Amino acid sequence: MKVFNTQTSGTVPSARRTARWRWSAATVLAMLTAGLVSAPAQPALAASTPTPPTPTLAWTDCSDGFQCATARVPLDYRQPRGRQIDLALIRLPASDPAHRAGAIFINPGGPGISGIGVARGAEQIFNADVRARYDIVGFDPRGVGASTPVKCFATDAQAQAFWAGTPTFPITRDQERTVAATADEYRRQCEQRSGDLLRHVTTADVARDMDLLRAALGDTTLNYWGLSYGSYLGEVYANMFPGRVRAMVLDGVVDPHAWADDTVDLLASEAVAAEHTLDAFLTTCAAAGASRCPFADTSAQPDGSLHGKLDLLFARARQEMLTVPGSQPPQAITYQDLVGGIDGAMDEPGSWLNLAQALQALTTGDPGGVGALQAIGIPPAALPPAAEYDNTGDASQAVFCADTAMPRNPSAWPVIQNRIAQQAPLMSPVRLYSEMPCATWPRTVARYTGPWNRHTGTPILLVSVTDDPSTPYSGGEQAARELGDARVLTVDGYGHMSIHAGSSCALAAENQYLLSAQAPPAGTHCGVDYAPF
Repeated sequence: MKVFNTQTSGTVPSARRTARWRWSAATVLAMLTAGLVSAPAQPALAASTPTPPTPTLAWTDCSDGFQCATARVPLDYRQPRGRQIDLALIRLPASDPAHRAGAIFINPGGPGISGIGVARGAEQIFNADVRARYDIVGFDPRGVGASTPVKCFATDAQAQAFWAGTPTFPITRDQERTVAATADEYRRQCEQRSGDLLRHVTTADVARDMDLLRAALGDTTLNYWGLSYGSYLGEVYANMFPGRVRAMVLDGVVDPHAWADDTVDLLASEAVAAEHTLDAFLTTCAAAGASRCPFADTSAQPDGSLHGKLDLLFARARQEMLTVPGSQPPQAITYQDLVGGIDGAMDEPGSWLNLAQALQALTTGDPGGVGALQAIGIPPAALPPAAEYDNTGDASQAVFCADTAMPRNPSAWPVIQNRIAQQAPLMSPVRLYSEMPCATWPRTVARYTGPWNRHTGTPILLVSVTDDPSTPYSGGEQAARELGDARVLTVDGYGHMSIHAGSSCALAAENQYLLSAQAPPAGTHCGVDYAPF
């Protein structure tokens, strides 16, 4: 999943997440020696750390057949009876309680996205047979949403004022200094408001929380469905508690080793995948023709190339800045706005028609395309401050910085950007600079860095889309090699995860696997239900 700084929502830009484009071992060693990449501050806690008391859950009705509860868990698992924090949960009880087989925990990714909100859409994800036998359980991980939250601002208005005028990534030396200074000040604000919580929001902490919640529900083994970053949570849980996994679906798969230790490689490979998906967008648009994809009109393009047409638009944005067609007073669209909007649209082929209409409107100055521009966030909408502060971006940044091995020297970022730009010149700054606060983020107490090959008995089902711009297919392949028991189901299509790619075949296979704990045969492929244009 992706969360971008819109300068209106209070979220720091954070693009999520995965696969890998590998530096050479010599390059990584040189960067580590120079202090450009961080080694783990402390080893991760072993899975044998004393377990705190199992939480007692008092479920209450919270409308539409759902029940809600709050669990108390340790802030620091090294001190299981020390300070406690709250976890907010929701469940849809099994519709056939006489034949209840357990619970299925869900995580929608981000990190930082509320599991409670996604659980309320359970009927769109899990079929009637699954819902008859299993409770569907969503929870907001520590730091997220209705659980004890990471908060970096008191109000949405404060967040808006803070981010106003800061580009999502720099294209000049002055902007490099601005982005670095703003990122460090954002870190300071987060540390001031959230304190010790920032050091205890690793995925290892969340995996321990989830195991306590499993026990609180009376289940001896875990059933789990995780998307995008949620695949990493599943991978960590499966290796910390391998004997407690019954069935685990990971859709939009992260290479766990890349997330934990080769993080710059991970972001670089993600940028490469996003540019590959952009190529697919242009190719499918051209094939559809101007009647179905407006941007396919190349009648005014000297070389007749859609790539050339888009490059001219980028050049205009860098040189003179674009404006929303027909806006009075003129509403500016920066180069960063344009790249960010395109990058975000790559995840969902269902938004590609809007993207094509928006790009054509910017090319021709047609005010009829303003709605399409707004639909994909070019430029980010200037919304009034929200009544309640949404901490999704804060939580996302906190988890990513706590979990990963990002550069710890701010001056290293332009150097690294120049290197990865050789592979992905357009998208790499979006991905890299979204994590700039990690350069000075507080050190975590503990994070999990492997091993990744613990045997779970039941094969983990990995679902990967061949043209996924945010969790590239190579990440699923690598995870299958690293995990002790895993099998890849391939979705042939475009988009981030099978959900956005639109594959009812994959969803049916996931449901069947959750019922039987039997993975589809090796080499299984699923198609998608619709074409982008």
